[in-house]
Amino acid sequence: MPNTGGRGEGGDVRLALTNGAVLAGGSIGENLLRVAYLVILARFLEVSELGLWTYGIAAYGLALGLVGLGFDSLIAIRLGQRRGGETEFITMTLILRVGIICIAGLSLAVYGALAEPSDAGRAVLLAFLPALLGRGIALWVRFCFLGYERLRSFIPVSLGLRVVELGFGSLLLTQGAGLLSVVALHGILLIVEAGIGLFLVTRLLTPLHFGFSLADARSFVRQSAVLGGSAAFVVWLTLGPLLVLRQLGLAFDVIGQVGLVLGMTNVLAAAGQSFVSAGLPAVSRKASMGGGVPMGYGWSILALAIAGACVLGGLGDWLGVAVVTLVFGVEYRMAGELLGLGLFAGGLILAPAGFAQVLLLRDKRWNVVLANMVAALVLPAAMLLLIGPYSGHGALIAVGIAWSVRCMVMVILATRGVTRLGGSG
Repeated sequence: MPNTGGRGEGGDVRLALTNGAVLAGGSIGENLLRVAYLVILARFLEVSELGLWTYGIAAYGLALGLVGLGFDSLIAIRLGQRRGGETEFITMTLILRVGIICIAGLSLAVYGALAEPSDAGRAVLLAFLPALLGRGIALWVRFCFLGYERLRSFIPVSLGLRVVELGFGSLLLTQGAGLLSVVALHGILLIVEAGIGLFLVTRLLTPLHFGFSLADARSFVRQSAVLGGSAAFVVWLTLGPLLVLRQLGLAFDVIGQVGLVLGMTNVLAAAGQSFVSAGLPAVSRKASMGGGVPMGYGWSILALAIAGACVLGGLGDWLGVAVVTLVFGVEYRMAGELLGLGLFAGGLILAPAGFAQVLLLRDKRWNVVLANMVAALVLPAAMLLLIGPYSGHGALIAVGIAWSVRCMVMVILATRGVTRLGGSG
C-alpha cells in the first residue's frame, strides 16, 4: 500500500487544497509580476521590439515544450505515490531533463538560422538560449517540490527573482538599454533560479546520486512518451500562434499586439491550471488506493471555467480598449480590441482540465493525446483561413476555435471513454 504519511482521505484533500493554494498563489504572483514587467517593456520599447520579445519568449518555450516528453506531470505523480527510490528517480529525471534542454537549444538555433528571415529575429532567438537552459531546470525543480508537497520552500525563490527582474529591467530601460539587454537579464536570472533550485533539492528533498538503471530510464521515457506528445500539442496551442503569424509574413508590430493579448490569456489559464495541477499528488495517491476520481470533479471545473470565460470575455470586450490604451499606451489599441477574445480563450484552456486528470488517472492517456492532437491540427488550419481577412482578430478567433474543439473532444472521451488508440486508452 502506498505510504500516505499517516494521512486519511480528509488529510489528502486538505493537503491537495493547500498545495493548490500555494501553487496557484505563486503562479498568480509570478504572472502579475510578468504583466507588470510587460507594461514597463511596452512603455519603453517600440511595438515591434515588444513583438520581438514575445516572439522570442514563445519560440524558446515552444522549443522546450515540444521535446519535454511529458516529464513534469509524471514526476509529480511518481513522487506523490511515495514508492521509495526517490533519490535515484530524481537523479535520473534531472539527467534526462538536461538532455532535453540540449535538444531544445539546438532546435531553437536551427529554427533561427533556417526559418527566421530577419537579422533582428535571429539575434533575439540566440539571445534567449540561456533562458531556455535556466527555465528548463527551474521547471524540473518546481515539479520535484510539487511531488514532495513542499512548494512553500521554492515558490518564494521564483517570486523573488521575478521582483528582481522587474526592478533591474526597469532600471536598465530607464538608462537607455535596449531589447537585448533585458533578454540577457532574463536569461541570467533564470539560470540563477535553476542554480538555487538545484541546491534546495539536494538540501531539502534528497541528495543527488549520479547512478541509476538505464532500464528504469527507458521505462520512464516510454511511460512519458504519450504524455510528451500530448504536452507538445498543448504547448503548440499556447505558443505556436506567434510563430505561425511570423511564418505567414506578419510584421513584428502585429505580433507584438497579438502577443500582448496571448500573454494575458496564458496568465489567466496558468493561474487556474496551477490549482488543478497541485492536487495531482494527493489525487493520484487516492486513485492508487482504489478511491477513484468522481466525474463531478471534471464537470465542476468545466462549469466554473466556462462561466469565468464568459464574464471575463464580456468585460474584456467592453473595457479592453480603454484599459489597454491607458496602461500600455495608445499604440496598443489593437490589443485592447482583441482582449475580450483572449480572455474568453483563457477560460476555454482551463475548462477540460478536470476531465484530463480523470483520463490520466484512469490510464486513458491516449484519449488526452487525441483531444490535444485534434485541436493542434485545427489551430493552423483556422489561422490560415482567418488571418488573411481578419489579421490579428483572425488569430485570436482561431485560437478560441482550437481550444473549444479540445474541450469538446476531451469531455466526450472522458464521459464515454471511446477511443481505438492504444490499449486501455
